[in-house]
Amino acid sequence: MSTIPNDPASDHSVESPTEAPARRSRLGRGLAGLVGMSQFGPTEEELVAEHVAGLPSAVEPDEDGPAGDGELLEISVESLVRNPYQPRKDFDAEAMQELVDSIAQHGVLSPLLGRPDGGNRYQ
Repeated sequence: MSTIPNDPASDHSVESPTEAPARRSRLGRGLAGLVGMSQFGPTEEELVAEHVAGLPSAVEPDEDGPAGDGELLEISVESLVRNPYQPRKDFDAEAMQELVDSIAQHGVLSPLLGRPDGGNRYQ
């Protein structure tokens, strides 16, 4: 009797799914498994914390006193003063007019963030 390769009718030995040859998992090793790092070394979070610890803070603390309590205030437009360190100097007139029209129609949808500039003035 001749057999035809890959003929399911001639193959009388049926393997059940549980008898399939065991495959070696290639996933789940992570970067440490790929580059030979020890699994018992520092975690990524520890490495980042160590690196960041030596960097200067991006925000300098206010030496004049404690931070405000985060209260919301409604102030008049006349109380606002220009920040002399504002990096944006040039504004598109058409885009500015669209903003003016939107505020006139809908009001200010996002609160403005400001800081006291002495007295009743805010930047």
